[in-house]
Amino acid sequence: MKPTFNFFGRLIFVIAIITASCKKEKEVDYDTQSSQDNAYAESILNEMNEIADQAATDGQLSTHRFGSGEGVWLTTCATINAHIDSLTGAGIDSIDFGSHYCQGYDSKYRKGLIVVSFNGHYKNTGTTITISAINYFVGYDSSYATKVNGQRNLTNNGLNNAGHLNYSATANATLVNYLNEQMTWSSNRNREWIAGDSTSSWVDDEYLVTGSANGKSFAGINFNATITEALHVKLACRWITTGKFSLTPEGKPERMLDYGSGTCDGDATVTIEGKIYEVTLR
Repeated sequence: MKPTFNFFGRLIFVIAIITASCKKEKEVDYDTQSSQDNAYAESILNEMNEIADQAATDGQLSTHRFGSGEGVWLTTCATINAHIDSLTGAGIDSIDFGSHYCQGYDSKYRKGLIVVSFNGHYKNTGTTITISAINYFVGYDSSYATKVNGQRNLTNNGLNNAGHLNYSATANATLVNYLNEQMTWSSNRNREWIAGDSTSSWVDDEYLVTGSANGKSFAGINFNATITEALHVKLACRWITTGKFSLTPEGKPERMLDYGSGTCDGDATVTIEGKIYEVTLR
């Protein structure tokens, strides 16, 4: 009986090892979607800031306003209604992309409304700005556009120790994708204006963004995120060019998203427990 016991004992041991190996392989964490969803929300809210800056600076949306195709210079995607006091800087801009999708120079389709309210000039210490998306839709394909509702609030804090204007920025937004999946996103940021503040054009404006965020991904997963290396935002580029954030989805280990080395593109990497995944951001 002893040899029989050894045989079955060894068989059970081998099966246990195989089962453990298979289980370990199945538990490899390759889920980068929450990180990509956070980056997507970051991009949309930054772009709302960019649109508001353009409308306030030169009264037109030179990147977003005009459509493509025949009669490009006559195809107006947005109607801007500005009611701002030139002395105090207080007032409201409404940026209406209309009820039908229109494609801008940046290849994105938009419709809906963005409203910007100011209580003073953008560069004045203490000025507060509220940017609201109201049934605003945006996407590279009108059939797969994302609906955006929510607000971004900015406060001009004056000059920091580096001599740069910096702004506190909070956001609370709800995004709904074409599958009717809903994402919620809240953030608390500091935006440091590092270039372009001495010119009247928005094109050369650059910011460094730091802070944290939290929300629920399109898949319904709660997460917390912290910027670990300042995000470099150039208004002339549709992508964040450099920077990193760590993100922890509920019940999963931390992962790190890296925007890259400075090229204006949507290429990024997500590192999870030492393994690097390449992703393309929307």
